[in-house]
Amino acid sequence: FGFIRPGERAHYLGPVVATDSSIAASIVQTLLASARQGTVFWDIPDGQFQSLTLAQRLGFVSQRPLTRMFLGRHNVPGDPAKVHALSA
Repeated sequence: FGFIRPGERAHYLGPVVATDSSIAASIVQTLLASARQGTVFWDIPDGQFQSLTLAQRLGFVSQRPLTRMFLGRHNVPGDPAKVHALSA
């Protein structure tokens, strides 16, 4: 699944969660096609090299590093390998 939403400065892509990178690429491309022209922000988690490669191929450029954090016990870590975009 995936989402894209309009923001004040740009569209924000994420979250995108998929079982493999080819499904993630299809979701991302569909979401980007639905966005009006303009700036899109896509926060890609560390280690998602295939999503990073796709983003670069689509013309995205790196702007800043990200740190994913939590407070307290991390009882439900999920599967980070399935997360191809973070929500902003």
